[in-house]
Amino acid sequence: MLRDTYMGNSFSVSLKKVWAISMTAQNFFQCKPCLFAEVSNRSHAGKAIAKLKTLIYNYNLSKFPATYRSISPELWPIVLILIFSLVADIISVVIIHHGLNSLLIGNIFLLIQFSLLAYLFKKQSYFIKTSLIVYVFFVIFFTFNIIFYEGPWKLNSASNVLASIILITFSMYYLYRLLHDLPVLHIHKLPMLWICFAILVYYGGNFFLFLAGNYLSETPAFQRSVWILHNLLNVIKNLLFAIALWQNYRNVKSSLSS
Repeated sequence: MLRDTYMGNSFSVSLKKVWAISMTAQNFFQCKPCLFAEVSNRSHAGKAIAKLKTLIYNYNLSKFPATYRSISPELWPIVLILIFSLVADIISVVIIHHGLNSLLIGNIFLLIQFSLLAYLFKKQSYFIKTSLIVYVFFVIFFTFNIIFYEGPWKLNSASNVLASIILITFSMYYLYRLLHDLPVLHIHKLPMLWICFAILVYYGGNFFLFLAGNYLSETPAFQRSVWILHNLLNVIKNLLFAIALWQNYRNVKSSLSS
């Protein structure tokens, strides 16, 4: 009964924070009519998403110099993911602007992001024995797929699907053990909780896109709509990663002040 009470209090606080974030996002959108003017125009929707992602990255990076000393070593993979994601987006925009194929950048980023997330789970006590074996298997599969099967200039659907299955499984198992063991009173303060939410949102939401990504090229209009959804989920993923870093900063700050 006591554990249920603690869980209820923790999740009620989490819901309040999520509601506050959603209201902040709504106010931001209302203050950016030019952004939604582009979203309403399907031909410029990708540019609008890129602008939104850039604003989020700029905000995160503006806070970075003041808080990087407070980041726990186990969360540095998340910082690196945000940095590599920004770099990959910039390179992709430049390549697309010149009329070239940018899918190679996305395939490389897939391997980088999966490697960093696998390393992050390896640091958790639940995955010490299995994460390395799973990671080696994925790297072998990814290398074979990009060289011999789908190639570097197409969306590597098979690799993305495999990465989604692995990371969703890791996240679900971590959340199960977290709710079962309850290592802390307020679980919403754990950065890994928000990281798992980010993985579930991004890879769960994009699973069928990855599964049928290369077939969508036959219908460009539908493909454009699906990739807009992908970019929105990517924005949400990065926001949840930012919340994880913010929770880590709060935890470190409170421990130093106590």
